[in-house]
Amino acid sequence: MLLLPLLLACPKSRVQKDEQLAAALAAIDAAWVVRATKGFQPVAEAVEAARAIAPEAPGLAWREVRLGVARGLMEPDATKRVRTFADARERGWECVLADPRVSALRLEVSLTEALAEVPEERRACASWAALAWMRWAADFGLAASALDETRVDALLEVPATADGKPAWRWAGALASLWDERRDGEPGTALRALSRASDDPSEGAVWVDLHVLADGEPPALTKKTPASPEARAYQERILAAR
Repeated sequence: MLLLPLLLACPKSRVQKDEQLAAALAAIDAAWVVRATKGFQPVAEAVEAARAIAPEAPGLAWREVRLGVARGLMEPDATKRVRTFADARERGWECVLADPRVSALRLEVSLTEALAEVPEERRACASWAALAWMRWAADFGLAASALDETRVDALLEVPATADGKPAWRWAGALASLWDERRDGEPGTALRALSRASDDPSEGAVWVDLHVLADGEPPALTKKTPASPEARAYQERILAAR
């Protein structure tokens, strides 16, 4: 009889933890929405609060990568910027491989087949990891990052969920530009980047038209990005002209 209260308490405890985590993730998103006026410290604090509840939760992981990408875009120091993108990339990659089936298939079969089995709750991690990887490659040097192409391509094969769609579109356009510049036929990827920039919630994607394309798109000096990370990115590019 003494076991019965304990058995009944376990499901209740799990429900309470799930509710706490949901509230903590909602707090991260609320702080994210107002980062232009409140800064990134409230976002970071909300992330830490969620980490105290469930540090390995996929919903937390992709939000951590999102924050890392934004901080990387805002970082003026090139070395620190590359390190910030690399840390974000690793966090997303860890989230993807934390699924036991994916991890086992990667070792036993192939990376491509493993990532085909990424469960839905971890697909946003794959999309944001791909974006962090491509932003790292863009700053580190596309030619020097050639060995990472296979992994990024495999991540982009993972279907994007609503939470990961902005990152997936941006990363996919950057990866296409990577391929086209290597093959000497730029064009399609630039148009994809331009289309991806139509949604201001996607941050600084359009600025990559300048960073990675040959020549400067006319819109660079005419459009003011909505997000603070995109504005910082734009200002750094314009200052370097």
